[in-house]
This record gives sequence, structure tokens and C-alpha cells, in this order.
Amino acid sequence: MKKETIFIPALILGIVFGAALSLPAEKDGGKVSLGAGNILARKAFSVNIPSAKFVAETAYVGTVSGRDVDKFAITNLTPVRCEYVDAPYVKEFPLVVECKVIKTIELGIHTMFIGKIMDVKADKAILGKRNRPDIKKMNPFIFSQGDLGFYTIGDFLGTIKPLAEKVSPPSKKR
Repeated sequence: MKKETIFIPALILGIVFGAALSLPAEKDGGKVSLGAGNILARKAFSVNIPSAKFVAETAYVGTVSGRDVDKFAITNLTPVRCEYVDAPYVKEFPLVVECKVIKTIELGIHTMFIGKIMDVKADKAILGKRNRPDIKKMNPFIFSQGDLGFYTIGDFLGTIKPLAEKVSPPSKKR
């Protein structure tokens, strides 16, 4: 399915999808992970948000090194060259954020990459009101480090303004 560039405020994306990525980067004579090495060389990365139907493929690619296996070939996923940065994205995943590295932070054996969002692409099939991604149509999931489990996103909790108003202090009337 063709992806189209959509507008989503960068601040929201930065918070929700984190235009930051942390990867193992062994130091002191160890090898830098293939992913971290590619990001360091290209100064770019993509954040790919898969739908739940790709949970097995996502679990697999998180357990093997691209140095040892061709992850795309084994999972039957398709790499596509990003339009605005020198990085690939996964064609089958419904939401893609293209990022240019603006800062790296060393965190022990990990390197955190902070990126400026250069483009956001979404499959038309996941778009809802106002041409924005619809969480139910997208059906993303999260990984819980605590129990090593994957979970789809849960129930609707409310919209931003009414929820924020529950916490916000009363305004002073003049």
C-alpha cells in the first residue's frame, strides 16, 4: 500500500513515538551493533510502527543480528529507501517517521540517537478524522520488558482537552 506524507505536530510525535532511539553500541574493543553503526554512518534513522499482525516478525528481528541473517528475507518484509533521509523503512508497517540525527548520547553500552523528524508517512487505510492516524485502524503494540510480552494498545481513555481540564488549576476570573 502506498504511503502518503501526513502532517502531525512534531512535538506530539516526539513524545508519543519518541524521535529518540537507543541501541547497543559496545565499546572498548567490542563491535558496534549493525543498527547503531548504520545510524552513525548515515546520520539518519526511521521509526517504523508495525500493526499487531506483524508481532512475530517484530519479535524475531529483535532477537537476531543483521550481521548473521537477512532479517528482511526471513520475515518477508520489504525494505524501502526513505524519501528524506538515508535510511530504510519497512513497507508493510503502516506508520513511518523519517529522522535526521541531531544528537547522540552515550549511555553505558548504549547510544541514544535524538532525531529531527523530517517526514511522517502513513498508509491511507489507517487514517481517520482530519487525515490523522486512527489508533484502532493502525492496531499498534508495545513490548513490556517486565514480562517480555507484547500488548496491543488498550481502551479509549478520553480526549486531550477534557482530560487536561481535570488537572489544570481553575482560572482566575477578573
